[in-house]
Amino acid sequence: MTFRSKDDAESFAQAEQTRLTENEKNASQRVREIAYRLWLEEGCPQGEDLRHWFSAKPLFEAKRAEHK
Repeated sequence: MTFRSKDDAESFAQAEQTRLTENEKNASQRVREIAYRLWLEEGCPQGEDLRHWFSAKPLFEAKRAEHK
């Protein structure tokens, strides 16, 4: 990739950062949804939020790897 000016390069970098930030937000939201589903499946136990989060994260990563 070649840029015609420093401004073009900076503009590209800024757009790429925004895109990556959006992807991170979407991934975080999806992990929360999976963790919530796991919590519901277990009967809504109190105080288990971190366990559900850490269980959901690898499930999300595996699903994302399948789609690459």
